[in-house]
Amino acid sequence: MRININGIDTVGKSTQIMLLPLLYPADRIVVAPSLKQYIPEFSKPARESFHWWMDSPVDEFVGCIVTGLAKREAETKGELIVVDRGTEMFKAVCVAKWMLQSNHPTLPEMFEEISARFTSSGITMGDDAQVLLVRNEEYDQRTLKLRSLLNSTRLEVGNFTDEENLKYAIYQICLKEAIAYMAQQTDMSLVVVDSSILNVQNRLRTTINRQLKE
Repeated sequence: MRININGIDTVGKSTQIMLLPLLYPADRIVVAPSLKQYIPEFSKPARESFHWWMDSPVDEFVGCIVTGLAKREAETKGELIVVDRGTEMFKAVCVAKWMLQSNHPTLPEMFEEISARFTSSGITMGDDAQVLLVRNEEYDQRTLKLRSLLNSTRLEVGNFTDEENLKYAIYQICLKEAIAYMAQQTDMSLVVVDSSILNVQNRLRTTINRQLKE
């Protein structure tokens, strides 16, 4: 059984397990590794990895993603597997990458082509439960100063130019649009992040329990 919880990829393994329903003891839960472990381009120095992500050809980028997903799927076994970004999320990532080009098809056309590429590469696995954590705008504004402070402490933050930071901001806008479309097209439950972590954890547990029991 697989659970895809999009939005908790930055927290530790113990926290991810803590967020899960109490139907499974911890020793029966496997948290899938980050895809970075299976894609060498993801593990390059920050600026080098950034430019590969932003500037590499779309075909090359998608090829690396599907190869990494296939390797992770083959090597991750367990009774209950938690994935911080699953197949559908990485389709959205590939579409967002494609959107950076000046000429690109419509969202439906891009998702259709990317999905076909995933399928032809053998990436067909689905998730028994899919959840997307989404911050609402009011919460974003309330936490903006804190998030800006935390981001400023990252070691690589000073390594990027204003132009590179702008390109990243544009990519994030594209990704937000692609994720919104993806969520509408899939059976994915939305959990709004707008209060304390305890409240969000309770919502997440309730949502996952409901999906697993259906």
